[in-house]
Amino acid sequence: MTSKNLVLGAMVGSLLIACGGSPTVMDGGPDDGAIGMDANRSETSTPPDGSVTPDDVTQPPSDVTAPPSDVIATSDGGCPGALIACGASCVDPSSDTANCGGCGRACRAGERCSMGACGPGVMCTAPQTSCAGACVNLQSDNSHCGACGRTCPTGASCTMGACACGTGQVACRTECANLATNANNCGACGRSCGPGGSCAMGVCACAASAIRCMDGSCADVSSDPNNCGACGRRCGTGATCVSGACACPAGAMQCGTGCAVLATDLNNCGACGRRCVGATACTAGACVCPAGSMLQGTTCINTQTDVDNCGMIGRQCGDTQACVAGACTCRTGLTMTGANTCVDLQSDPANCGTLAMRCMGGQACVMGTCRTPDTCVRMGGVNLCNGACVNTQTSPLHCGDCGNRCGRDEVCIVGRCRGYTPAVACTTCPCMSCTGETCCPGAAPGAVPICVGGGRCS
Repeated sequence: MTSKNLVLGAMVGSLLIACGGSPTVMDGGPDDGAIGMDANRSETSTPPDGSVTPDDVTQPPSDVTAPPSDVIATSDGGCPGALIACGASCVDPSSDTANCGGCGRACRAGERCSMGACGPGVMCTAPQTSCAGACVNLQSDNSHCGACGRTCPTGASCTMGACACGTGQVACRTECANLATNANNCGACGRSCGPGGSCAMGVCACAASAIRCMDGSCADVSSDPNNCGACGRRCGTGATCVSGACACPAGAMQCGTGCAVLATDLNNCGACGRRCVGATACTAGACVCPAGSMLQGTTCINTQTDVDNCGMIGRQCGDTQACVAGACTCRTGLTMTGANTCVDLQSDPANCGTLAMRCMGGQACVMGTCRTPDTCVRMGGVNLCNGACVNTQTSPLHCGDCGNRCGRDEVCIVGRCRGYTPAVACTTCPCMSCTGETCCPGAAPGAVPICVGGGRCS
């Protein structure tokens, strides 16, 4: 190779290095030592137009995976990471509203699950607090002063979490009052000087028709239902004070502390204290039962749904059964045995997966399969009770603790046995007959809904 060629080759190599190429020896040509571009690198070189090929884009590391979603639990109950097995699915107990802090621990409607605890559905930033679905400042909100729902009286303002009135006034229940002159709050909040009375220097001056009571208030004992005939003598609900005596309206009579119409009052039907149970009405002093029920004393009984009178008066169902169409039937999730008892094939070590399939060698029944006891312990949200792997938050056989069985008219909700009554007037929830209670699905397949106290079904 001539010196001229060497110099030219060095210049070309320098240019290639500066442009990101690499020098190599090219075969074939008069000068075997000529410097050129390696053909094998053409697929990764920058195109002449400067565009970027897909291979030039940096790809994520191969070991990065997306977070699990709808993960199915493995046959041995194992779940990845912080997830736990609830039934056949893996869930995050720190954020799952249906399994908050453990399997079956459902949050109420409108709540959210955060760090394994149910809380308000609205997340507020300091210094605000969630009250009735809104973020408020308890230090300055007149409707939520110091606590949710604490309303300041008329004329007051909320300052540092306390209701404050103007100079010379105090915050009484409904208004800011000057206790020295306010006839409704004379000397103290709630102390009334009565009709025609006045307040001077915190002392009531009673009207001519009123007397002064021991608390300093004034009352007309001839007509005041709260001081009828004497200070502090109250008339019952519905009664009035006439000439110093409590009097019920026409058609009613005094029952206990109130007035009752015995012809129509469900709590005093036909006589004071005679309460109708399960009735729809009191008509002409008699309890009226809904269709399909019969009256026993003052209680309406439906033999199609009553676990204490299933099919006929006096026939009781077992504590693992519900009354469906007049027959004792196993509760949801339980199976009838030949001995007329109900068992849970998912957890019963004597009937694991199928009747009479007994787990041997100290094994436990876990999701209908005989396995080692530690499998149950690893699942989370469940307890091992004498070889049975159960959720003590919902199991009527182990409610709240191993061996704690709920009664025939109870269901297990959040680890507590709660009494229920069949909602015979309804086929689905919500049900108007569950007055003051929560309508929940029936205790057995095909059963009518049930009314349960406590505000929740699970």
